[in-house]
Amino acid sequence: MRISLLLFVIALLSMNTMNAQMGVFMNINPNPMPNPLVDGTTYSITMDYDNTNLVGTEWVNQTNAIQINSGLAVFGPINLFGNQISFTVTPLAGGGPLSFTFEANDGSSNGWAVFNYAEAVLPVSLSGFDARLNGDDITISWETEVEINHDHFILQRSADGYKFEDLERFEAFANNGDGAEYDYRDIGVTDYESESIYYRLKQVDHNGMYVFSDRLVVMLPKQYDQVFEIEEIEKLSSNELLLHLHSKMDESVFIQISNMTGQYLLNQFKPVSEGSNMIRLGIKEVIPIGVYIVTVKSKYNQVSEKIMF
Repeated sequence: MRISLLLFVIALLSMNTMNAQMGVFMNINPNPMPNPLVDGTTYSITMDYDNTNLVGTEWVNQTNAIQINSGLAVFGPINLFGNQISFTVTPLAGGGPLSFTFEANDGSSNGWAVFNYAEAVLPVSLSGFDARLNGDDITISWETEVEINHDHFILQRSADGYKFEDLERFEAFANNGDGAEYDYRDIGVTDYESESIYYRLKQVDHNGMYVFSDRLVVMLPKQYDQVFEIEEIEKLSSNELLLHLHSKMDESVFIQISNMTGQYLLNQFKPVSEGSNMIRLGIKEVIPIGVYIVTVKSKYNQVSEKIMF
């Protein structure tokens, strides 16, 4: 895992430090720099030199303006517009973390400004990160290849993949360059009304620097699709029914009886218990001969069945 560190350093290079002028880069774009730079992608970087306008080719030695300190990259032409400088950088694969230095001068011998960019490697390398549904729980596990100066992990959870909350902290198992294995059981997550649960890791080193892992998502089963089942509907009389309803939980349900044209003859809330329920439904007037629809609704699902009078 890598995180880009953007360092601004103003360097003063002068034979006479008593009369030296100070230059500084401002309005650097993009800000912040991407984290990290993606190999093979070209980035355009612009910045303003806040001292005097840079004139012609005096301001910088085009050959030595950019120095690569580590990694591999291709740099495009350096352009000058007044006091604005722009250039492109394309990092290449296989070189490790990229670090480079860019220097500019206002045309004098003592007005230098220096821009340093470096990608630093955090002290942990993940080799695996997984989350699996086990019954009503979710097991999260991860493995590291290397841990150096690593302080702790924080496992985070989210219902939407954006707003995360801390779930558990895990102190480093290894700090001598070895790897380690971690796991956690998130209990009872299928009780959530969300259709999915997201997890990510926050890895923190001894200096307080941290980085987030990729997100994992676990789809939760639609366990309430068949909470209610109409087992039987008995016609007791010309205006009374006995509804046999099986439920997987204690809940309040809304029962409707309608004809084929959509006219409702009954709208009632009824409490039901887990298991088998017999619910007597009385209608004030005699029901004409025909086909009717009995519907049972809850916040979880809806079931319907036709009956002939």
